[in-house]
Amino acid sequence: MKRTIYFMSIIALTSFMSISCNQEDEITDSTVVAEEVADDIAASLGSSNSGISSEITEIAGLADEYISDQLKSALSDTVYSVDTSFTRENQAGTLITYSYSYQLEYGYVFDGGSLDKLYYKGNVNGSFDAPRIGSSDDRSSDWSLTGLEISSSNYILNGSTIRTGSSVSKIRNKSQVTSNSQISLSNVKINKSTLTIIEGNLSWNISGTVNEQNYNFVAIVNYLGNGKAELILDGITYTIDIASGEIEY
Repeated sequence: MKRTIYFMSIIALTSFMSISCNQEDEITDSTVVAEEVADDIAASLGSSNSGISSEITEIAGLADEYISDQLKSALSDTVYSVDTSFTRENQAGTLITYSYSYQLEYGYVFDGGSLDKLYYKGNVNGSFDAPRIGSSDDRSSDWSLTGLEISSSNYILNGSTIRTGSSVSKIRNKSQVTSNSQISLSNVKINKSTLTIIEGNLSWNISGTVNEQNYNFVAIVNYLGNGKAELILDGITYTIDIASGEIEY
């Protein structure tokens, strides 16, 4: 009897250890996946690699360009539209290299002789290579910019962006990540004097694979106004350096 009890105890202990190890592996895998996805989101926000943040400040620059041109102020109750395409590449010798093609349509909407808003439709695709990650993506955006009146100190951007991308990490597990994102931009404020993002919220639905392991997350990005953004993903809060598009560890 004693031998039987002892034998059963060993089986029970072994089973418990096996379950505990499996749970630990699952937690570890989930954490690794979230970290890789966080890096992918951070990279797609970077302003030095033609990411979403640079596109936001560029549309604010377009509004500034109009406001400084007094000739168009004669237009009334109409839309002044521009359709353009170009390629943008990094300068020689920079740490981050990139090449992106832009297809843009934007216009100034007038109401009662006054500039009401700027609408923007952009398609951007290309790739970049940075010390910690290399990535290619294709994104389309439909945005609206208000706060154009002289009395306002900030532009306010709202709209949506759809992005598909793939990236290869050069750190940790050197993971391969694919992603499909639907991004909602809410009240993103750009200071008119500095053309820098000072606050705003991005609701980020993202799904795809990390090393062929499926994932699906709902993330939140909050611009903090000091060249940083806060990313909340899978219960973890990360800080992003907007210029480099990297997580601060």
